[in-house]
Amino acid sequence: MFARQMFFWFAIGGAVALALTAAPGCRPSTETAPGEHDHESGHDHGADHAGDEDGAHAEPEVPRDYRQAIVQVRAGVERIAKAIETSNLEAAHEPLDEIDATIGHLMLIAKQSGVPRGQWEEVNVARRALRAELDQLHAKIDANQRPDYAAAKGTIEDCLKRLQNVADEFDPKSPSPAAASDSPSEDAKP
Repeated sequence: MFARQMFFWFAIGGAVALALTAAPGCRPSTETAPGEHDHESGHDHGADHAGDEDGAHAEPEVPRDYRQAIVQVRAGVERIAKAIETSNLEAAHEPLDEIDATIGHLMLIAKQSGVPRGQWEEVNVARRALRAELDQLHAKIDANQRPDYAAAKGTIEDCLKRLQNVADEFDPKSPSPAAASDSPSEDAKP
């Protein structure tokens, strides 16, 4: 009798665990908090860490406002394109890391900046596509190969345009978190 009860609860527990891991949206978030950097994300930037004690480096500054984040991402993409164009691949690492950090936080930034819920999917899809393209460029650079920016440019520009369209569509009169950060009630929101 005891063995049957143990088997029953073991089976139930296994079924629940399987259901939770298989359900989309029940996985842990891949976004990291500002100041954290995922070194397990499948890319190696050992050259970025050359000369750093124990491989640590200063984390890029992540904007708190969606519009500012898009400006930062676009400026970083321009720096990457110029670095690749001039064959200065090492110069592409810093903007790649900055953009990666910002893209990793972009959903949180969008939500906190007042981007309407109906636009969140567009932000998420565009940021993921942009990250995928930039990760491919980063992998080539890490392998000391010159990436083909011209081949990636169309997708990158499309993603930037989609992210910018979201910034342009939501109410510019709504206060951004940067403007509202002085408010004590803003700190109390989750």
